[in-house]
Order: sequence, then structure tokens, then C-alpha cells
Amino acid sequence: MRFPERELLGNAHLLQVHGEPAEGAGLGVEPLAPLTVRSGRHARRDLLITNRTERTEVLITNGELSSAVTNSSGAVVGRFAGPHTLARVGFEIAPQETRPVPVLIGTASIVPELGYAVPPGQWTLVVVLQTETGSMLLAPLDLTVSE
Repeated sequence: MRFPERELLGNAHLLQVHGEPAEGAGLGVEPLAPLTVRSGRHARRDLLITNRTERTEVLITNGELSSAVTNSSGAVVGRFAGPHTLARVGFEIAPQETRPVPVLIGTASIVPELGYAVPPGQWTLVVVLQTETGSMLLAPLDLTVSE
């Protein structure tokens, strides 16, 4: 957002996450520990990704999965606001294998009414899994934003 006007910079794509449920595609996602991030900050955490299919899956990332903070109705309210590397890093997960994969969690607000940071409270973190085949899969997790 611009300061001090609180006008959102960006496009409508920032306000949405697109994809199918990861569980329906055979990928399970769970945190190693409860996810907590300070308001207005970002963090990298490891998630456990389980491939429940009979084929190897490769997750395409820039070194970490992307995510968005959403409210109870599913609208995106926060993201990481900063530069991203453009390196292509694949995380291969064999059939029936579980492995840790890092996720970038950002709590910069993209909703002017909330201010510049997602306020403390309980939110949902939607993790985006992009597969080598081009599928975009979504996995919702509980997120606590602290002061």
C-alpha cells in the first residue's frame, strides 16, 4: 500500500488464490509446529508434505512455497511484500513419502481497512503448491498472527 494514502498497489490477482484442494490431488500438508508470525513481519517455516499418490510429484518453487493469509470468508488479506528470487527449485516427493518443504509467510496487509499489517488474531494460511505438471493446489492451515 502507498503511504500515507493507504491505496493498494498491485492488481486483482493479489486478492485471490487460485487452484484445487491439495488433498483431492493426493498431497497432504501439515505444519511441523503451530504456525505463528508477528503482525507486519514475515517468516519461513517448514511444512510436511505427504505424497499419497502412486507417482512421484515435483513441487516447483523459488526455494520456498508461496502462501496468502485469508480471513474467515476466504478473501486474501495479507501476503509477503518484498522481492522474490527467480531461481527454479524443485522438491521431489516420491510416492507415499513425507518431506519438509519451506513456506514463506507474509503478514503485510493488502486490505486498506486493516492498515499496513494483518492484525493479531486467528487467520487461515493458504499454501500454494505448484506441481511440475502445472497444477496449482491449495492447502489451508491455521495461522496465529501475534503482536
